[in-house]
Amino acid sequence: MDPAPQVTRFRADLVQETADRWQAQLGPTRPARTAGDIAAMAGELGVEQIVTAHAPTGPVAEILQELDNVAQLLRPYDARAWPHARAGFFKFRKSIPSLLAALNLPA
Repeated sequence: MDPAPQVTRFRADLVQETADRWQAQLGPTRPARTAGDIAAMAGELGVEQIVTAHAPTGPVAEILQELDNVAQLLRPYDARAWPHARAGFFKFRKSIPSLLAALNLPA
């Protein structure tokens, strides 16, 4: 199932904003929409390891699974929260006080 058009636009805008912010360090960039695009860009830059936040599901997770040199980092609070994120925000929000308490943060 394809994402909604507004989701696709949001992602494209986010990628462009990130590319704009990093242009001075990376040089000219082009969209990377497939695992092949990412692998080619990494090869051109001489990158041996790609490090990214954990993508648990969805199109990004599927693309990252196709790459050999990716390390996905899962922060401890994400690992704790992820099992509760199963049925939308309103059910998830019931878990927020206990998640914050586990991090010693006020609810």
